[in-house]
Amino acid sequence: MGSASTLTPTPQLDSKIAALEKSGGDKKALAAIYAERGYARMTDNNAAPRLKYRAALGDFRRALKPDPANAKAKQNVALIEGIYKSMGRPVPQG
Repeated sequence: MGSASTLTPTPQLDSKIAALEKSGGDKKALAAIYAERGYARMTDNNAAPRLKYRAALGDFRRALKPDPANAKAKQNVALIEGIYKSMGRPVPQG
Protein backbone atom coordinates (compact mmCIF):
# COMPACT_ATOMS: atom_id res chain seq x y z
CA MET A 1 0.00 0.00 0.00
CA GLY A 2 1.09 3.54 -0.71
CA SER A 3 1.49 6.31 1.81
CA ALA A 4 -1.64 8.14 2.85
CA SER A 5 0.12 11.37 1.94
CA THR A 6 0.48 10.57 -1.76
CA LEU A 7 -1.90 9.81 -4.60
CA THR A 8 -1.57 6.59 -6.52
CA PRO A 9 0.21 7.49 -9.80
CA THR A 10 -1.90 7.59 -12.98
CA PRO A 11 0.77 7.69 -15.69
CA GLN A 12 -1.47 6.53 -18.53
CA LEU A 13 -4.10 9.17 -17.83
CA ASP A 14 -1.42 11.82 -17.25
CA SER A 15 0.16 11.11 -20.63
CA LYS A 16 -3.21 11.22 -22.42
CA ILE A 17 -3.98 14.58 -20.80
CA ALA A 18 -0.55 15.95 -21.73
CA ALA A 19 -0.90 14.80 -25.34
CA LEU A 20 -4.38 16.29 -25.75
CA GLU A 21 -3.37 19.58 -24.13
CA LYS A 22 -0.26 19.84 -26.29
CA SER A 23 -2.11 19.10 -29.53
CA GLY A 24 -5.10 21.27 -28.68
CA GLY A 25 -7.15 18.25 -29.71
CA ASP A 26 -10.68 17.15 -28.98
CA LYS A 27 -11.99 19.18 -26.01
CA LYS A 28 -14.62 16.59 -25.07
CA ALA A 29 -11.97 13.86 -25.05
CA LEU A 30 -9.77 16.01 -22.82
CA ALA A 31 -12.69 16.61 -20.45
CA ALA A 32 -13.45 12.88 -20.35
CA ILE A 33 -9.85 12.02 -19.44
CA TYR A 34 -9.78 14.67 -16.70
CA ALA A 35 -13.06 13.27 -15.35
CA GLU A 36 -11.63 9.75 -15.48
CA ARG A 37 -8.51 10.81 -13.58
CA GLY A 38 -10.66 12.71 -11.10
CA TYR A 39 -12.66 9.57 -10.43
CA ALA A 40 -9.47 7.53 -9.99
CA ARG A 41 -8.25 10.10 -7.47
CA MET A 42 -11.58 10.35 -5.67
CA THR A 43 -11.69 6.59 -5.15
CA ASP A 44 -7.97 6.19 -4.34
CA ASN A 45 -7.94 4.05 -1.20
CA ASN A 46 -4.22 4.68 -0.70
CA ALA A 47 -4.55 8.45 -0.28
CA ALA A 48 -5.89 10.43 2.66
CA PRO A 49 -9.33 11.97 2.06
CA ARG A 50 -8.01 15.55 2.37
CA LEU A 51 -5.56 14.83 -0.45
CA LYS A 52 -7.68 12.73 -2.80
CA TYR A 53 -10.81 14.89 -2.66
CA ARG A 54 -8.88 18.11 -3.32
CA ALA A 55 -7.05 16.54 -6.30
CA ALA A 56 -10.23 14.96 -7.67
CA LEU A 57 -12.15 18.22 -7.35
CA GLY A 58 -9.44 20.00 -9.34
CA ASP A 59 -9.62 17.41 -12.12
CA PHE A 60 -13.43 17.52 -12.27
CA ARG A 61 -13.31 21.32 -12.50
CA ARG A 62 -10.68 21.08 -15.26
CA ALA A 63 -13.01 18.69 -17.10
CA LEU A 64 -15.80 21.27 -17.00
CA LYS A 65 -13.71 24.05 -18.58
CA PRO A 66 -13.56 22.51 -22.08
CA ASP A 67 -16.89 20.65 -21.66
CA PRO A 68 -19.30 22.40 -19.25
CA ALA A 69 -21.93 19.74 -19.99
CA ASN A 70 -19.77 16.81 -18.80
CA ALA A 71 -22.29 15.02 -16.56
CA LYS A 72 -19.75 12.87 -14.72
CA ALA A 73 -17.66 15.89 -13.77
CA LYS A 74 -20.70 17.97 -12.73
CA GLN A 75 -22.06 15.16 -10.57
CA ASN A 76 -18.73 14.54 -8.85
CA VAL A 77 -18.03 18.24 -8.22
CA ALA A 78 -21.39 18.40 -6.44
CA LEU A 79 -20.61 15.20 -4.51
CA ILE A 80 -17.20 16.38 -3.29
CA GLU A 81 -18.44 19.88 -2.46
CA GLY A 82 -21.22 18.20 -0.46
CA ILE A 83 -18.67 16.12 1.43
CA TYR A 84 -16.72 19.24 2.41
CA LYS A 85 -19.90 21.06 3.46
CA SER A 86 -21.16 18.09 5.50
CA MET A 87 -17.89 18.12 7.43
CA GLY A 88 -18.20 21.88 8.03
CA ARG A 89 -15.03 22.50 6.02
CA PRO A 90 -14.51 25.18 3.36
CA VAL A 91 -14.71 23.92 -0.20
CA PRO A 92 -11.33 24.31 -1.91
CA GLN A 93 -11.33 26.96 -4.63
CA GLY A 94 -8.99 26.67 -7.53
